[in-house]
Amino acid sequence: MCPCGISRSRRSFTLSRGLFASYDRVMSRSMKFGFPDEWEAFSQRNQRFLERFPHLKIAFDRILVRTISGTTLADKIILFLGRLCLEDFMEIMLLAGNGYGYGALKLVRGLYERAVVTYYLVANPEKTVKFLDYSHLEKLKGISAWVEAYPDDPTGSKILGDVRTRFEEIRREFTTRTWSGLDFVSMAKTTGSLGKMLSEAYYHPLAHAHGTAQAVISRLIWSEEKGFELVGGAQPKQANKRTWL
Repeated sequence: MCPCGISRSRRSFTLSRGLFASYDRVMSRSMKFGFPDEWEAFSQRNQRFLERFPHLKIAFDRILVRTISGTTLADKIILFLGRLCLEDFMEIMLLAGNGYGYGALKLVRGLYERAVVTYYLVANPEKTVKFLDYSHLEKLKGISAWVEAYPDDPTGSKILGDVRTRFEEIRREFTTRTWSGLDFVSMAKTTGSLGKMLSEAYYHPLAHAHGTAQAVISRLIWSEEKGFELVGGAQPKQANKRTWL
């Protein structure tokens, strides 16, 4: 028996086809992707949320769908980050509404990280330039990996040279491994209420976004007849929870 409670003996394992038995089918000949039965079920389970959603949309439109001028660099970046948070939210709603509760959960982490960074920049607008300059290090890592995998690609080598040159120009700005001088968890804890959501919005989604044992274990059920079964149907409980955060 391993620590997670799954026997190491040769018991039977099943990959349940569940609701999405033909998950690779064309969902309709008019290419409308989704599961209408799940839309209706989600609406029934989350009536109060959906009744209040128009008020939320008014706030979105007022704050995040607008033109700004005469503002600082920090103001612009904060607004743009907020707009990306809105897109994250709608993507989560799309997955949750189609029964993909765990898919929605994976996206919660990205939304949470963006929200924390936005809050941090509101409180520390002087860090905006470092936030932007750090993108050169992120590009350098990505292009370096590409050149290592495809060393004969002349375009990759040229881009790597340009990115490395730009990074060398700003390298002295970074005396720590992050643009803020804080690891993400420490940053989140500076934000007050957002910092209290680390468990459900950061660590829990992390387990499902990465290749972890927890991602597998959470999808297993046990029966004497079938042994451990990996359930592949809709995840309504997880879908509902995405509207609660």
